Amino acid sequence: METGYVNDIWGQHIKTIGNTFNTAVLGGDDIFTTEPEFYKAVFSTDFSSFELGEKVETDVMHSLLGSGIFNSNGDLWKFHRSLSRPFFSRDRISDFTIFARHADETMAKLAMTGGKPVDLQELVGRFTIETSCEFLFGVDARVFSSQTAEFTRAFEGVLDSTVVRFRLYPLWPWLELFSNRTRSGISIVDTFVEEILRIKKGEKGTLLDHLMGITNDRELIKGELVNFLLAGRDTTSCTITFMCYLLAQHTSIFSKLRREVLDTVDEEAHPTPEQIKGMKYLWAVINETLRFVQLYLYARLNEELEQTLSTRGS
Repeated sequence: METGYVNDIWGQHIKTIGNTFNTAVLGGDDIFTTEPEFYKAVFSTDFSSFELGEKVETDVMHSLLGSGIFNSNGDLWKFHRSLSRPFFSRDRISDFTIFARHADETMAKLAMTGGKPVDLQELVGRFTIETSCEFLFGVDARVFSSQTAEFTRAFEGVLDSTVVRFRLYPLWPWLELFSNRTRSGISIVDTFVEEILRIKKGEKGTLLDHLMGITNDRELIKGELVNFLLAGRDTTSCTITFMCYLLAQHTSIFSKLRREVLDTVDEEAHPTPEQIKGMKYLWAVINETLRFVQLYLYARLNEELEQTLSTRGS
């Protein structure tokens, strides 16, 4: 397994057992599934019947995300959603100006390598954090580049520690009885967010401005910023990095995708929202990337509800 993939072992189980199986560890049941109909039920058609569960919400992710939108359930989740949803209007998320500028700068950095090997994960990570800071908070992360680099390292360190907690659950609190592995990283993340609040204090047209117009609760605002930084930086970065990695392995798919882009967008122009929406092969590549290397998803059935999931014909 030293040269394989983490999910290979689950692939072996799926071939032997089927798409859905239970693993009982230390008296707890964890059900793993790759069944598309179950995914659809959990995240769409029967969303209200499932929740993050104690393993995620109050334990593993709490030190980083607190009770923010990506780490809450029920009425609290609805409250956070009501805070941020008005900001993400169709007009705002269809304005690609910020993304286009940072993409151009990232491609320029890539061109400067002269064809030498490059750490794409680091390059894409920098692109997503700079884009997120400007789009969400109106902050040019390059202005305080040393803090941005320190924040990125700390953020990644906290996420790494979180993954370890997942793997060692429910024993991890005993291993951190005298030393919280995330404390130093969280302190750096907190300082970074405080700097954003100090510099901008709600520049017009940003998520920060939107939140400050709703509440004076500084801790609530900070929590929302960290939650959206996670989505804007880490989730997007992983998707782009994995997609590039898979395209490098499947050159025929890369060629088809490149042809669609060249046939749709002028070579010296940026794509419009309508053009991106119309590139069906691009969306197929993105969706297949997310299917193939999806981020870790964990949900628990709401104990107050009774629910049974089954596939068609079963």
